[in-house]
Amino acid sequence: MRIRTQFFLTMILFGLVILAVSISALITNNFIELASTQEQTAGNIARGASELSYLANDYVIYRESQQLDRWLARYNSFSTDVASLQTETPEQVALVNNIRANSLRLREVFDSVKNAVQNPSGQGQLFDQELVQVSWSRMAVQSQGLSSDASRLEQLAGTRVHQLQLVNFFTILGLVGVMGAFIVFNFLVVQRRTLKAIGTLREGTEIIGAGNLEFRVAEKENDEVGDLSRAFNRMTHHLRDVTASKSDLEREISERKTAEAKTVYLATFPELNPNPIAELDEGGNVVYINPAARRQFPDLEKTGRKHPFLRDWEYVTGLKNDGKSPVLTRDIKVGDNWFEKTFSYLPQDGHFRVYARDITQRVKAEEELRASRKFLLIANRNHDIQSLLREYTRHIKDTTGCEAVGIRLLDERGKIPYIAYDGFSQKFYETEGPLNITTDKCMCINVVKGDTDPSQPFYTKFGSFYMNGTTRFLATVSEEDKGQT
Repeated sequence: MRIRTQFFLTMILFGLVILAVSISALITNNFIELASTQEQTAGNIARGASELSYLANDYVIYRESQQLDRWLARYNSFSTDVASLQTETPEQVALVNNIRANSLRLREVFDSVKNAVQNPSGQGQLFDQELVQVSWSRMAVQSQGLSSDASRLEQLAGTRVHQLQLVNFFTILGLVGVMGAFIVFNFLVVQRRTLKAIGTLREGTEIIGAGNLEFRVAEKENDEVGDLSRAFNRMTHHLRDVTASKSDLEREISERKTAEAKTVYLATFPELNPNPIAELDEGGNVVYINPAARRQFPDLEKTGRKHPFLRDWEYVTGLKNDGKSPVLTRDIKVGDNWFEKTFSYLPQDGHFRVYARDITQRVKAEEELRASRKFLLIANRNHDIQSLLREYTRHIKDTTGCEAVGIRLLDERGKIPYIAYDGFSQKFYETEGPLNITTDKCMCINVVKGDTDPSQPFYTKFGSFYMNGTTRFLATVSEEDKGQT
């Protein structure tokens, strides 16, 4: 049986059980309601018989029309209850017949009492009393009979209600039990057949997943699991036709992983290189820069060949267009740093690769070495201090590009006169020359005395004074300091 059919049957049976339970409950409730009404009516009859006996006694004693009317009204209600009684069993039929007969006899006896009370005979008061006493006794007998039969009928109706409730309970319990048994049966069938088939299919997928494409899953059942097994076998067959063998596949995967690992390893060289590397197409557009180049030249990708770092681009591409080797190494200054830059042409894709190395420290060392050598040459060819300092002054002026340079010497009296100078006017020399560190105050004296403040913008951290423009310098000096300078 297919799982879908089994599911539909389960749902149909469940619906039938629900329907049967509903119908059983509806029918039983109708019988219970009828029996309950019968029980209530029998109770009313028993109470009515007692009330009629009580009202008859009042009428016999007081003989007033008010008691008569009450008895007649109560008897009419009592008769209605008696007429509404319904029977189901022979015992109930006998009891109802007795109740109806006693009801009629009760009315006959009361009518005779009423006639005796309303139309006294000529035989005297004693005869009337005896007649009333006999009639009252007969009424008491009828009332007791009615009450007894009604009580018995009420008891039978109550027993019937209890029986119907039990029947309803056990009917519902039985139907639910049938449904439960069917569910358990379905579960056992699914566990034995469906789950077992799924487990077999899962084992087959593990075997095929391990590489055994010759394995076939059993196709025993003619249900959804069997359809799935057949579809899986067809998939395995197609997979075996279009897929290489396991060993070839593993070898191909291994070779591919090795190649990928090598590619990744080689790709880390430019990425981890601490020196700038860039690659440009023939139009001068940047196609790659490594992290070091991106840190050193943040706007290189945006500006391309117009960046100062590539200002010799036209020259390099010109060598390539002329048929010469476009491999060129040269030093270039970008900002405050010097770089040794090498161009290399990649003919396979027509790109240019640029390798750079920061040589700022080397250039500065070479410049310092040349300056030291120059000072040593000056010192070697001058034998007196005056001519030595004058040539030093001229060399410093030429090297630094300053407009004026002067050298002061501190003597034993605290004076710091210009021993040599170049570029100063005579007036400036005469004004600034005779300074004394003990009496005067100015920036030069602060430097000579070592009384400098590196936090100020015009002092260096090594104790020098730097101005490079009077107007800009005075803008950074407070009024108090201006007075001292």
